[in-house]
Amino acid sequence: MKNEIPKIKVIDRATQHIFFEADLDQANLAAEKAAELESLGLDIDVISPTLTQTLLQSLGVNEEDSKTYLDSLDEEIHSHDNSNCSDCAFDSKE
Repeated sequence: MKNEIPKIKVIDRATQHIFFEADLDQANLAAEKAAELESLGLDIDVISPTLTQTLLQSLGVNEEDSKTYLDSLDEEIHSHDNSNCSDCAFDSKE
């Protein structure tokens, strides 16, 4: 399965219905569409791919390996939720 190019998505917050998708270089168009939908009273989110997601895609990493890596990255970040990273650095020097 070929990786899809990550896109910016304008979605309904409650239903997760995708109203609009745009390439990364069309961020302004996605913002305009989001503003238009909000003016109609819709509660929407704009989901933009992360730098990590776009890097993995550009390197040709397959979907399964990308998910594994992103999950491990989330776990690493959450493992530091209750600490200050500067504390970790000082602990390793003691």
